[in-house]
Amino acid sequence: MPNPLPSAEIQAIAFAQAQADAIMTMTNDMLSLNDTLNMDEMFYAMSQIDPVSAMASAGMDVGMNNLTDGYRMILAETPFFAGLDETTLSAMSTISQTNVMQYVSSAGGHAIGEVMSGIIGGKSSTQIRNSIMNMMGTTGNPISRKQAEVFTHTAQRTFSRQVIRVQSEQMSPDTKHVYVGVIDDRTRDVCLAMAGSGELTLQQIDERYAGSFIDGGGFNCRHNWQPVTSSSRK
Repeated sequence: MPNPLPSAEIQAIAFAQAQADAIMTMTNDMLSLNDTLNMDEMFYAMSQIDPVSAMASAGMDVGMNNLTDGYRMILAETPFFAGLDETTLSAMSTISQTNVMQYVSSAGGHAIGEVMSGIIGGKSSTQIRNSIMNMMGTTGNPISRKQAEVFTHTAQRTFSRQVIRVQSEQMSPDTKHVYVGVIDDRTRDVCLAMAGSGELTLQQIDERYAGSFIDGGGFNCRHNWQPVTSSSRK
């Protein structure tokens, strides 16, 4: 039986779905204008659209709640073992979530561009709408629902690892760390190697697995380095 999805990952999925729904609503709103405006008027109206604001009005505000909840949940899963100022933690969370919202803005901008291209190309509203829907279902496309899910979940996990790293920097240089996380059929070979590498100091981790303390094994990685405690050795 596959492992159940962590709460934060579920919120990332909900956030991505909210983005997809908002893009379709924004697309339909733009196409409705196309029925009443000439091309010059249409393109001017589209140039005035702020993607994030338009998508928020199109229901993305619910997705933003999912995003906030996801970050709250990922913090609940993150170990705290050294002093970390609350202001610093809040600032780190804000920066990470802002990065996700910039991705949303980019996705919305791509959708606006696709509508313009469709109009110039003489496509019907139905053809443009279907094109947007196909893009949302294509992995790797800038407005893909799956792409948004992976980006959001990766941002959450990266934030968690950043919080751990800031704390680990305050520990003795001799402090040992182990690579922890679920091991299943989704686990990358590099993560299996790090999980099997035993106890390492920060310097050893940075030398042997450069960048892994923050990035883990890559996009969507569910693992992190954590300091060894007496309880974790049992």
